[in-house]
Amino acid sequence: MKVDKLQAENAELRLRLEEAEETIRAIQSGAVDAFVVEEAGEHRVYTLEGVDRPYRLFVEQMQQGAATMHADGTIVYCNRQLADLLDHPPEKMLGATFSDFVAAEDRVMYENVLAQAQTEAGRGEVRLRRADGGLVSVYLTFSALPKDGGAAIGLLVTDLTTQRRHEQLTAAHHALQESEERFRLMADAVPVLIWVSDVTKGCTWFNKSWRIFSGRPLEELLGNGWAQDVHPDDRDRCLNIYATRFDARQPFSMEYRLKRHDGEYRWVLDDGIPRFEADGTFAGYIGSCVDLTERKRAEEALRESEERFRMLADNMAQLAWTCDQLGDVTWYNQRWLDYTGLSFEEMRDWGWKKVHHPDHVDRVVASVTRSRELGEVWEDTFPLRGKDGQYQWFLSRAVPIRNERGEIVRWFGTNTNVTERIRMEEALKEGDRRKDEFLAVLAHELRNPLAPIRNALHILRMTAQHDPAAERVGEMMDRQVNHMVRLVDDLMEVSRITRGSIELRTEPVEMAAIIRSAVETSRPLIDAAGHVLTLAIPPEPLVVQGDPIRLAQVLANLLNNAVKYTEAGGRIWLSARREADAVAISVRDTGMGIASDMLPRVFELFTQVEHRANRAQGGLGIGLALVKSLVEMHGGRVAVHSDGVGRGCEFVVRLPLTAARLPTGAPGKEARLSDTALRRVLVVDDNQDAADSLGLLLKLIGADVQIVYNGVEALEAFAAYKPTVVILDIGMPGMDGHEVARRIRREPHSKDVTLIALTGWGQEEDRNCSKGAGFDAHLVKPVDLHVLTELLASWSARSSTLA
Repeated sequence: MKVDKLQAENAELRLRLEEAEETIRAIQSGAVDAFVVEEAGEHRVYTLEGVDRPYRLFVEQMQQGAATMHADGTIVYCNRQLADLLDHPPEKMLGATFSDFVAAEDRVMYENVLAQAQTEAGRGEVRLRRADGGLVSVYLTFSALPKDGGAAIGLLVTDLTTQRRHEQLTAAHHALQESEERFRLMADAVPVLIWVSDVTKGCTWFNKSWRIFSGRPLEELLGNGWAQDVHPDDRDRCLNIYATRFDARQPFSMEYRLKRHDGEYRWVLDDGIPRFEADGTFAGYIGSCVDLTERKRAEEALRESEERFRMLADNMAQLAWTCDQLGDVTWYNQRWLDYTGLSFEEMRDWGWKKVHHPDHVDRVVASVTRSRELGEVWEDTFPLRGKDGQYQWFLSRAVPIRNERGEIVRWFGTNTNVTERIRMEEALKEGDRRKDEFLAVLAHELRNPLAPIRNALHILRMTAQHDPAAERVGEMMDRQVNHMVRLVDDLMEVSRITRGSIELRTEPVEMAAIIRSAVETSRPLIDAAGHVLTLAIPPEPLVVQGDPIRLAQVLANLLNNAVKYTEAGGRIWLSARREADAVAISVRDTGMGIASDMLPRVFELFTQVEHRANRAQGGLGIGLALVKSLVEMHGGRVAVHSDGVGRGCEFVVRLPLTAARLPTGAPGKEARLSDTALRRVLVVDDNQDAADSLGLLLKLIGADVQIVYNGVEALEAFAAYKPTVVILDIGMPGMDGHEVARRIRREPHSKDVTLIALTGWGQEEDRNCSKGAGFDAHLVKPVDLHVLTELLASWSARSSTLA
């Protein structure tokens, strides 16, 4: 509509300009002799010499203002259009000077143009003052008239306001055309489907993307033709939304299925907005459609995935939950809600603290906060209160979920009920504790009767006359007592290893010395069985960082094992060799061998290799378990090989070599018993056989001995007898050995007295208790005479030095 109006005004303006130019030419040629002015319904004729009458009416009908003037600018004639432009009656303008109507600021330009018009056409733009004082911009065109006329100058006045408005409208028209062209180019280039409708609700245009999508030409889509591609189940809803929003002039957004050219229906999001003309007139709608199919599929897949997740999460054995990056819980599974009996609203964010045990909640909050700040996996164990009011233990774990930039967006956590496991662990710990207590009591009860037996054997050897038969019986009894002692010691060793209470006292040691010590320990068993032992030790020093007592125990156990499972008169080989940065010690025998299915189990605790009926030396099945544990504590490993039953076996221990040097120093002077230092020894034991046998043994080696059988008697004897050494049993009824020792240490002169605990209790805590009570040494029954005399000799030497 606006474009047609602009075109009409443009045509009319061109006609006016053509008329003005023709009038100027007529005046210049002298063909016009008068102008006709219509006033009050009649025509008034203003004559002008030389003007042809046929042009009078034409001049009055011109759209431009026109006038004739004398050379000085006095107006001779003006038409109605000029008078109307300046809002003055024509008769009042006649005789006036035209410069009176020119704005003061533009009069110089006017005078210059007027002077130029005396000889040639003059043109210029000035502002004329209207009767109401307002200014109007005009374009003046002056032409010189024939010299013989009454007037000298002809003037054509063009209103620039109208012209400029025309120019503006023309420019706006061109800009609109360019804008529409750019819009169409852009709309055809984008992958979005775009449509335009007018005030009739019918669509008037679809972009190229829509036409390609539908596979139909524009003509078939116009109006409501596009709706034929909408899915039948969506069409009525879609058209109803469009019509309702159209009538209300409101934006809308709707989703529906639109058929593609290949027949597939695709989900689209259609957004429409009303459009208006510059003057606010409603012009219709413009809209765009975006393909949502892939997003819909992704949303459906996500929804199905979430449904599967929730189904699994609600039916899993664990309590599960999620929280945001700040730690505020956003979801619980049904298991959690069922267990606590609380709703999500009651426990959202940090409400979970309500069901935590008050003794643990602060620690848990601190650990949760620390993991969240560090972005690390969180794990903790604590009790949670159930809806029945009872607390159960849960192992809780949360992992951070990160986006593609590595930022934590949420956490996923689970709580696994470990109450039964903890109860089982506590039960196992209690079982281990009771087992340890049982083993300790068993060892104590076994050692107590062994003590007088070993003492008696020592006494017999020291007092009996030389009798080969008696010596053989004594050696046999000594071997069996030693065997019993090793069994008890092994039981206690296993207990310590399983509790992790063994502490190695390592130093650089040469393996040849360890091998000799082990052979010395096992030699009586080897000789008794009639075995031949072959040693192969390299001359080069093979130094390891180890506990010499424990390493000798390892090799002695392997030698004893070979003795036990080899027929009398068999052969045993013990060798050592360097293997790169390790030493390999091999113990090989010609014994009964090991079946292949038993090889992986020989190092397990309480495992016994099946043996023939005439080999009844199976033992407790703990020696090889001790070997494996002690070797691994030294950073080594042990392996076994056998070609089968009856074909012997080989155990190989590998230990890492060290570059450390062996300790050096001159051998010290051997300590010897001093009759003076040992003349008074007090023996205290509620087991009379043990006390009497030990007292007799000490007397035989030269000591002055007094024997008592309880704690009260011990304190009385200590005061009266004034012993140099007190050998004191621990487990006595009434006042035990610890209390006796503490009371003795309160006496002023007790610092010169050596207190030796001699007991069936040999655990580490037993030794610590003895030390705390004031004992100088802790010996385990049955005491070896050599160990006892060495100890007494060392204290005798010390006492002599101090004296």
